[in-house]
Amino acid sequence: MQTTGSLSPTGSDATAAMQWGYRDGRFAHVASTTLGANRLPATIAGTDGWISLVGPMARPTSITIHDPSGDEVLTDPLPGAGYQPEVLEVERCLRAGETESPLVPLDETVAILEILDEARAQLGVRYPADQE
Repeated sequence: MQTTGSLSPTGSDATAAMQWGYRDGRFAHVASTTLGANRLPATIAGTDGWISLVGPMARPTSITIHDPSGDEVLTDPLPGAGYQPEVLEVERCLRAGETESPLVPLDETVAILEILDEARAQLGVRYPADQE
């Protein structure tokens, strides 16, 4: 993983671009900014097609699934409605007495956080706990 970007005057990440490479040749490129609006769609590409998200990734206005059988446009209800899916899953887990979600197990959450910690370290973002 390689990360580049810029910091705000307070030391938070203002822009970040991450390039991830995998042993099998796959790659991912992720970019974010707080410095302005971005109307570019997000694209997730695979061997048999791709998915396009229009609008903010956390609250897309439409999702189009492109595959060999054609295109399917989803507009309502959208699966990426901000934090709503996460909140509903936590609520479901609590009611079921589960201490961990089978959808995103703790090990996966920790792995994602480790990737984000490495990205912010490469960018130069430092938290007070980092000095301890």
